[in-house]
Amino acid sequence: MLALYFLVCPGMGVPATFPGNEVFYSTVDDQSYAPSVADMSVWASTTEQCHNEDFVHVNECPEPDFRASGSYRTKMENNSSMIDWARDKRPDWMSICQKYGGNADAFDWETWGFFDWSIGKTWPTLGTNNKARRYSWTKVDDTLESWFETYKTFEAAGILPKGGGRTENCQVGKTNGVHAI
Repeated sequence: MLALYFLVCPGMGVPATFPGNEVFYSTVDDQSYAPSVADMSVWASTTEQCHNEDFVHVNECPEPDFRASGSYRTKMENNSSMIDWARDKRPDWMSICQKYGGNADAFDWETWGFFDWSIGKTWPTLGTNNKARRYSWTKVDDTLESWFETYKTFEAAGILPKGGGRTENCQVGKTNGVHAI
């Protein structure tokens, strides 16, 4: 979803503003790299001391720094709705696919409502590998690198156009008070 959004917006000549809310944009949230989740599953099922144990997988992220903000938000208010955004963007995605490659059907595979929810949360979701570390799990995944590897996998599968995971000319900033990438 994120890749399609960040490919379609520039193709339309508009900045890809962060569609979620300020709370989520500014909050630490964990990420899990699917190949590593699989690696952990194999490790846990083949390591004797892990018998009948459960583990959580997350990429390595900085330790969160929780500070009292003095205010708490309980309502999800996104800058924009991805469901609404996606409603008329399929032709733009098809144009990108015709020009650069990629799978035009991928646009229909997206779960834009889930995307709205996941970037509109007003709470952090943090897991830890600490238990797995006590049981000898040593693998470490860099979150940014895992995103690049994910994009490369989608490119290799023909879902995204070649070069879809590149970050040259990627700038992070604000456009009219809204975060833009």
